[in-house]
Amino acid sequence: MAFAMFLEKILRICVLSIWGFFSSFSINWGTPIDLSSRGENAEQFCIATNNSLEALAVWIRSEASNNIIEAASLNGYWNSPVELSDRKNTAELPQVALNESGIGFAIWSEFNGIYYFIKVSRYDGNSWEKAETLTRTKALTSHPQISLNDSGDGVAVWEIIGNTDTIQASVYRESNSKRKKWSSPVIISAGENAFNPKVKMSNEEIAIAIWEELDSSCSSIQSAVFIKNKWSDTETLSLEGCDSKNPEIAMDYSGEGIAIWESTNENSLNVIQTARFTFKNRGSKHGWNPAENLSDNREDSGRGQIALNDFGYAVAIWEHYEGANTVLKAATCAGEIWSSPETISYVSEKITSANVKINPENIAVTIWQAYNGYNWVIESNTHSGGWEGIQVLSISEKNAYEPKVAINEKTTSAIWKYFDGSHSVIQTSMGQLN
Repeated sequence: MAFAMFLEKILRICVLSIWGFFSSFSINWGTPIDLSSRGENAEQFCIATNNSLEALAVWIRSEASNNIIEAASLNGYWNSPVELSDRKNTAELPQVALNESGIGFAIWSEFNGIYYFIKVSRYDGNSWEKAETLTRTKALTSHPQISLNDSGDGVAVWEIIGNTDTIQASVYRESNSKRKKWSSPVIISAGENAFNPKVKMSNEEIAIAIWEELDSSCSSIQSAVFIKNKWSDTETLSLEGCDSKNPEIAMDYSGEGIAIWESTNENSLNVIQTARFTFKNRGSKHGWNPAENLSDNREDSGRGQIALNDFGYAVAIWEHYEGANTVLKAATCAGEIWSSPETISYVSEKITSANVKINPENIAVTIWQAYNGYNWVIESNTHSGGWEGIQVLSISEKNAYEPKVAINEKTTSAIWKYFDGSHSVIQTSMGQLN
């Protein structure tokens, strides 16, 4: 079974690489539309999509005294937003995930005036279920993250802030019909100053969590793996002696993953590093490969992002600082060897908030916020055998910020916020893959 999956990956990469070399490709982006209501501020948004052309988006809507989590679903058209959080409390930091069966989860942190706690709501394909509270202790919580696989199983991680900052996790079992489906939270970090967790889950019921951890001398990137129904001991991914931060993780359906982060080198420059998690034969052989540099050791880089599809094709992007300007660089990987980095944004602009996703056909879409000398606009570039060229998505007369993107086999969806003169509004655009 493992060999058949590996062979399928290799054949698909070869076929799609040849197809991409000889074909031309473009994305026809639609006219942006508003998702949130005007007259109130909308912030902290996230989007997810699947190959059935469904999508979920979440954000916070700011009222006079508190923040409300809102969600909208796409199934042919965007439905009106619904509220997920308790109106008596204030909520923040929403995240969303969606699988190929149309099942989704939203997770966020909610404050009742005394404590922050983690809440989650399940989307059953048509409507949102009543939110559940995952945290069991009265403590401050932050940075919730969630992922689920195509069977409907999921994993959530978050940060507990106290005398010692720790990472907690809970696992959701769709098959648990007679007992509570979310497991009791467990601490998966080992140190005393752990924060900024990220997590992904595969169809093989493997989950990888990564986070930053600070000790007396430097910060490092740590990981724990959920395999065979339990969490592993923590493992250090970053190189010893380097200050490392901003981890991200991507995973394929079989349980293999790639982590990316930035580390400070001996010249006090930030370098993008990556490590690969390999999984074979349902856990008999698995583990992290040594970390390697993606960016040039002589360049100052940061804010790396990673995308990986189910056939082993990966795209990494990061910011590269060139004097007054910041450009976006990218590298691709079809196996184990990364390509040489390429600049994929305009060298005359300053970019930030870059995001990348990839579909099963090895088509990757990147999106970022760029200052063109007049306004902040949302720009995009697409990779299909090569980088196709830069497109502007947002309305140029309006400042637009903090884009996110999702992609499936036929469409891609982007989301960002813009300022209408009085309030920030969530806006979206859908692109057709041609």
